[in-house]
Amino acid sequence: MNFKIWKWRLFVLLLCLSFCCSALWAEENKPRILLLGTGGTIVGVANQNSPTGYTAGQLTVEELVRSLPGFERLGVDLKAEQVANIASQDMDYPVWKALVERIERAAAQDEADAFVITHGTDTLEETAFFLELALDIDNPVVLVGAMRPTTSLSADGPQNLWEAIQVASSVDSFGRGVLVSFAGEIFPARYATKASTLQTGAFAPTFGGAIGFTDAHRAHYYVASAKKQRRPWSLDWSKLESLPKVEIIPVYAGAGGEALLQALERGAQGIVIAGVGDGNMPASMLQACKRAQERGVPVVRATRVFQGYVHKDHEFKDSDYGTVAAYDLSPQKARILLQLLLARGVRDLERIQAALVGDQPGALRFAEEE
Repeated sequence: MNFKIWKWRLFVLLLCLSFCCSALWAEENKPRILLLGTGGTIVGVANQNSPTGYTAGQLTVEELVRSLPGFERLGVDLKAEQVANIASQDMDYPVWKALVERIERAAAQDEADAFVITHGTDTLEETAFFLELALDIDNPVVLVGAMRPTTSLSADGPQNLWEAIQVASSVDSFGRGVLVSFAGEIFPARYATKASTLQTGAFAPTFGGAIGFTDAHRAHYYVASAKKQRRPWSLDWSKLESLPKVEIIPVYAGAGGEALLQALERGAQGIVIAGVGDGNMPASMLQACKRAQERGVPVVRATRVFQGYVHKDHEFKDSDYGTVAAYDLSPQKARILLQLLLARGVRDLERIQAALVGDQPGALRFAEEE
């Protein structure tokens, strides 16, 4: 047979083998995503309460994945599991604990490269920040939700889930801590917060802007890296059945110290003040803080204002009243951090203050020094 024909056939054979090997390599090297469902609007369906009413947490996360058009184009190996199926106003520590244990086990056993968690929007920011503090892994962990249920004519859940999987499967997401992917934007857990009860772009950062975005192809980041909240403790989650009781006390015109004193009587182990301005509170509430100080109950001054810092010793000396400043944490996130510190046995105000600041060099080293 003509040598040129054999040469041509050999070339075609090698080309086919190359394509086959490439396909096999791509299949074997797909990012492995573990999708954990907790419920929320993203799996909600309409009810009869009103024209816009719905019931959250009705479909399973597997059903949500099946509704995702063109899923195969994402190029990931996806495994879906249901952890809970609740409205996020019912989110609690047992679900948080289950998420931490499942993610840590999957990371330790190399079951997944990254994690996506579907969640209701109302407390999504709190779950994200808890996981940021609780997990000590570099694998991407991305939370996502929706503002419209699956039965809506313009449901945003499928698009948001598609984008969250893009974020989780991006190599640029490693080492950034827990992220929130919502309406095409990417936020760090420390600063992500729900800023609208209605708009599909419901999330915004309390500082700066989004750290990245998604398009039809992949996730993009504006900065090379993002600050990750270091975990300042180790906790045995199997033995921690509940978190210490920490109450949030709101401040408003005419507020007194009664609510704080009542919280102490109900056994609060910590107090967070959702203050006005720079974490300010009326004189009567400051005097109630002294009562907490006498009982050894730490009080954190946060603010109800959407953006800005709460500074230490700004209008008065915090140590005179047994208080510490929340710095850039919202009241709800300051509460989570204080709960975990108390669970770790940390009650010293200086150490609590250092952990709240969090992103200053050396601020969280105390745990390793014990």
